Amino acid sequence: MYNVSAKYFYMNYSLISILGFLYSLFYFFYGLNNAAAQPNINSNLPCYSIATAVDGTSILYELNSATSQWKVVDQINRNNVKALAVVNSTNTIYTVHQNKLGTINPITAEFSDVGTIGSGNGAYGNIILNDIYGLTYVPYQNALYATHRIYSYNSATNSALANSNDILFKINPSTGKIVLGAFDFGYDYVKIQEIANSTISVPTIYDVSDIAFDPSSGELLVLHGYQLALNDIITSNSLEDGTTETIKTLLFKPSIGITYDAFFDVFVTTLPDLNNSNYSGDIYKVNILSSDATRVGTLDPSLTEPVKFNCLNCLKNSVSIVNCQPIIYLNDYSPARSNYNAQVDIYSNDKILSTSTTYRAGNSVTLSNDFSVPANVNFTAKIESCN
Repeated sequence: MYNVSAKYFYMNYSLISILGFLYSLFYFFYGLNNAAAQPNINSNLPCYSIATAVDGTSILYELNSATSQWKVVDQINRNNVKALAVVNSTNTIYTVHQNKLGTINPITAEFSDVGTIGSGNGAYGNIILNDIYGLTYVPYQNALYATHRIYSYNSATNSALANSNDILFKINPSTGKIVLGAFDFGYDYVKIQEIANSTISVPTIYDVSDIAFDPSSGELLVLHGYQLALNDIITSNSLEDGTTETIKTLLFKPSIGITYDAFFDVFVTTLPDLNNSNYSGDIYKVNILSSDATRVGTLDPSLTEPVKFNCLNCLKNSVSIVNCQPIIYLNDYSPARSNYNAQVDIYSNDKILSTSTTYRAGNSVTLSNDFSVPANVNFTAKIESCN
């Protein structure tokens, strides 16, 4: 099926299926200011979060990979910033302020406009997309996906307005504009399916707090909730139409940010717990299959006024081939991610869209039996020596 010659091997397959695409992931080192935030994520690469105060002031935090401590970068020169996504291949932090997509400088926290997102048409008609809560990057599409809030919860009646689903849309990261006609029927956005569960305090959830791309399934992890006790659920949702594929877990306390870390463990941020003088909230590691959760720590125990860590995102892996492993398993997710310290991981759930694609890995590459490439694609895997 394939030929091996020197340091290259070439493969041509006739089956069309979901298959591997690469993340080109780079080391990311930045200077930091000092703060007292302490929680530790199982990661050797930076994670980022944005804390927003009652007055709208937004501050960028970074997890220092050397010390495993959260530290303040600086105040962002925009208020009420609630969403964040990192792109490993370009070392870019994206965020949204009102109707503008922008980038954040990881050293100064300065927001720079990329472009105006604009408006989109769909089931609710034309909507200006200016209240973004969830943001994530999908590498095989080189696109950002975002959620816009359609408010539904009524605190006076402790109920939700029916048919007020938040919506999912796609952004071109180069222009900052919505990708028009990205969904079926030429729609520019789709509704994210509501979640009904009789065990939660408001039985139907229409609001979305955050999203994260799941590289193991090619779908979205969606954190649903009204930021109430016993009212948050994580689901796996389709990128194609926003429908729920699987209900993953019922969360233990109000959670507002979600991400994978460098080893593809799931972490969430929670609301402040003012009754216990916790003004930042906590960070938890969540087993989305068993619903178990482990408290990692308080996000910033030095705070004396409440803030919300609305979003959370981590860089995923490094391209350095220093001390790289001698073998890379492309479709094997069971070993610890720390074993994948070579130039590239290829994810079997993603699609090869280019007619000429080259991937690079360590001393050898192992393909599972279901790995395939469309017949019109010339696929090359380049084997780089660890020496």
